Amino acid sequence: MKATSLDKELEALKVILHVLEPLDETQRSFVVKTATERLSIVGIAPAASGNKDESHAAGTQASARATAVSDINGSIGGETPKQFLKAKLPMTDVQRVACLAFYLTHARNQPQFDTEAITKLNTEALGTRLESVGGG
Repeated sequence: MKATSLDKELEALKVILHVLEPLDETQRSFVVKTATERLSIVGIAPAASGNKDESHAAGTQASARATAVSDINGSIGGETPKQFLKAKLPMTDVQRVACLAFYLTHARNQPQFDTEAITKLNTEALGTRLESVGGG
């Protein structure tokens, strides 16, 4: 039986929760923050608790993330796709496609693209053949 995308996502979540569970709050925060930065995941906000100080801190963090995204956008403009992938070090085809999509969106100002555009950019970056592109 072939695993569906949801099955893969749930398995990944299970692994993440299992690994993070024994860590304290500070350690968990560090791991999640570092992983999201490493994978160029943006738009993740901390859980709201209703605490005014925490809400202010969340707003400050969101502002800092927006600035960081702005800095990222400015810095990738001069990088080639190959340099960008080398810096991000995607470990799977899914991560590679996400990096290529991010590059198209932010470095080439192309927020809409298809499989052919991703494949072409991957070839330009001298990337390995993508096995999972196109759902085939």
